[in-house]
Amino acid sequence: MGLFSKVEDRPTPPEVYGWRIYASALTAAFGAMIFGYDSGFIGGTIALPSFGNTFFDGGRSAQRPNESANIVSTYQAGAIAGALLAYPISDRWGRKAGIVFAGVTNIIGAILQLCATSSTGLGIFLAGRVIGGMGVGAVSMVVPIYIAEISPTSIRGRLVGFYELLLQIGGVVGFWIPFAVNLNIPETDAKQWHIPVALQLIPAGLLILGALYLPESPRWLLKKNRPEHALKNLMYLRNLPADHHYVQEEVDIINRAIALETGASKRAGRWPKVREVMLKGNRNRLGMGCALLAFQNLTGVNAINYYSPTIFQALGVRGTSNSLFSTGVYGVVKMVCTLVFCLWIVDNFGRRFVFIVGAAGGAISMFYIGAYVKIAEPSADKDLGQGGVSAIAMIYVFSVFYAVSWNGLPWVYASEIYPVSIRGLCMSITAATQWVFQFAIARATPYMLRDMGYGTYMFFGSWMVVMIGWVWLFLKETKGVSLEDMDKLFGLTAYRHSSAPEESQPESRDESQPRQSSLEKTSPAGDRVRQV
Repeated sequence: MGLFSKVEDRPTPPEVYGWRIYASALTAAFGAMIFGYDSGFIGGTIALPSFGNTFFDGGRSAQRPNESANIVSTYQAGAIAGALLAYPISDRWGRKAGIVFAGVTNIIGAILQLCATSSTGLGIFLAGRVIGGMGVGAVSMVVPIYIAEISPTSIRGRLVGFYELLLQIGGVVGFWIPFAVNLNIPETDAKQWHIPVALQLIPAGLLILGALYLPESPRWLLKKNRPEHALKNLMYLRNLPADHHYVQEEVDIINRAIALETGASKRAGRWPKVREVMLKGNRNRLGMGCALLAFQNLTGVNAINYYSPTIFQALGVRGTSNSLFSTGVYGVVKMVCTLVFCLWIVDNFGRRFVFIVGAAGGAISMFYIGAYVKIAEPSADKDLGQGGVSAIAMIYVFSVFYAVSWNGLPWVYASEIYPVSIRGLCMSITAATQWVFQFAIARATPYMLRDMGYGTYMFFGSWMVVMIGWVWLFLKETKGVSLEDMDKLFGLTAYRHSSAPEESQPESRDESQPRQSSLEKTSPAGDRVRQV
């Protein structure tokens, strides 16, 4: 299976894979850099001596777990609200409007954080964190939906994976900036922490600028009964003329799906969208999406992201600079592995297989770290030793398994499974679930590290064992399934989709023949087989 091989649901002209679709996906995915930068920079920033001098009376964040937890978790609290608020904005005014809203709120939040001083205390800083978090929550809801809706089926996973790739690039920058300012700016100068905070303005501003040039989602436009505009945007994205059979067929497929979903909404009566969400197939999909994003946080990744300097020091790394350097390496490892995920893994391997392998590798890593902490009782005052080096290496091993699986794949899966009529509402609930669990983990981690010690790592490792069983029993395979064929897929039981059968090569098709579902292909022997 080649590096850039594609699993096509139907014969696809090469023009469809042109630069326009990649440029649009990358531009929208730039919003993820805001998300990634915050997850990378905040832990290192609150560990800077200058930040402690300003807000902690000269103390360090590790000595003030309550204040540290507040600084991190208020961002998640704002993100919960942002994910929910982005739904009515993106559903009524369009996906582009939701993206612009995300950028504007993040800029306002960053400005408020920069206005905080020792005399004002943390109040203004925390207010800025809440408002900035609203922007990131909106990004997490609307950007994956937008990319999924504009993407051809065969590269949908790769393009939605750009969201996670840009998130990791932002995280790497966020991990290294505190290290750089700690080395080059004296701790008595407030610029040491101002610079990392101010850099939030750059990705937010670029997101707003880029959103002005993005084509609106054709699926959203057709849903809003704007067929001319939808056709124009689809022609641009597919790089094909309006009368090309591929464009006409895609418009027809989307319209049929919208008609079916609209009929279901009308039959639902009052509160049609809520009632439609509660239909069995849709309810199950929402449960799967929410569970995946909850499990993503229960891997422990955000405990490491937000408190990595503290964790590395607890494992025996001495000094602020060394712990920040170790944090930066962690970010680089995640970014490189996420690139591998986007280019090779996401559209070549089944979703279920990747989830299971990632959880297994992550669990082993966490159990080793927990066992080391229990036996060796490490601290920054003791020599690191061979066991400590191995424990730190296991942090990086964990990041490898996480980055190629539970990092971006939950967002890919959640963005592709919901019907277009309720996609915004379901993705809003899913994103809010992610932020609720991230809030809980961010709030609890300082206390878990202080009071549970090795049990913190055992806790996350045990959850990854649970995740393996859950994926095996309940999760359906979606690789190679078009967005409009998800309804058929979710009428089947999960065990029937434990693996994807070998795909037959697409052949030229008589255009007078009806389109085959992406769930059904003809095998070389002539039998109908499920394609997943």
